[in-house]
Amino acid sequence: MISDFAIKIKQNVFRCLPASLGIGIIPARFREGIEMNSIEHQNVVHIPVMVNEVIELLDVGNGLFVDATAGLGGHSRAILEHLGENGYLLALEKDPESFRILAERLGDRPKVFVVQADYIELCHVVEKLGLSRPSGILFDLGISSFHIEHSGRGFSYRRDEVLDMRFDPTNGVPAWHWINTLKIKELGQILEKFGELRNGLKIARSIVEFRQTHGKIMRTSELNEAVSKVVATRRLSDVLPRVYQAFRIFVNKELEHVAHGLAHALACLEVGGRLVVISYHSLEDRIVKGIKKVRGVETLTKKPLRPSEQEVRRNRRARSAKLRAYRKLEAVDEKDIYDCIADRVPSVDLGR
Repeated sequence: MISDFAIKIKQNVFRCLPASLGIGIIPARFREGIEMNSIEHQNVVHIPVMVNEVIELLDVGNGLFVDATAGLGGHSRAILEHLGENGYLLALEKDPESFRILAERLGDRPKVFVVQADYIELCHVVEKLGLSRPSGILFDLGISSFHIEHSGRGFSYRRDEVLDMRFDPTNGVPAWHWINTLKIKELGQILEKFGELRNGLKIARSIVEFRQTHGKIMRTSELNEAVSKVVATRRLSDVLPRVYQAFRIFVNKELEHVAHGLAHALACLEVGGRLVVISYHSLEDRIVKGIKKVRGVETLTKKPLRPSEQEVRRNRRARSAKLRAYRKLEAVDEKDIYDCIADRVPSVDLGR
């Protein structure tokens, strides 16, 4: 049941920052001059993947349902449309700019909480809002169209942008720092483990030689040029996405974060609640698949569900999606869950 406190504030939009979570929830419109009725990004589009499957496996109805990676709100809106009379939606998004768009689109709707927070903070957010344990939680782990096409942070090799690659540009260290400071062996590990590139060491050597000859690699065009010196032109369209995937995963500590986030979410779910996860490459899926080893968790999808041919034709970015779903049968400890999947997270030794 939703508390009186939560009912009172349910139509507000909030921004949660790690420093503020301990003292309360801060209305977003009072932070950093963000104007919530902006129409600056109203035409930015991200097509959600496997929506019907998500709604069915989450068993959306009454209770609290969480979109832990809300992005621009595609799945959130679908969940909202299927809520029961006593159903509520909590949409989390940590990227400041994506959150701004999300809040514009969903923030004035009833039964919705829009919060800027990392999914690692889910239980704390639920507690602060006075909400009951979630009945269903969704993770869509893919990089959004917004990040690729509109963020300007160097997520795509097809755009000439600064090599930032952080999902939250207010935290962490940008990609260009690591690209310009790590040694050949360290860069090679990143490319091999997170990009699954067999010739990662060869590409790493070319990156180091390029920066020695031309100076710092700051932009995507410069990284592309460095890679192209050791990769045949016909193979660049296959290799470059993996190079960018590798650095993005490393910069954001994505795989470790996913493992902690899934463990946290399962621990936070109510008994009988459901966890649905969409992954987009084998490194993510390997971690998600590991949940089936957790005692007290039932696997609802014996094999991962894939998008239909029709959906892939409509949305090419759906082609690599895999959906797995689980149901929590009994109380489970977050540490025990993480221990079951931690060995599926590759690591890089920086020798520092």
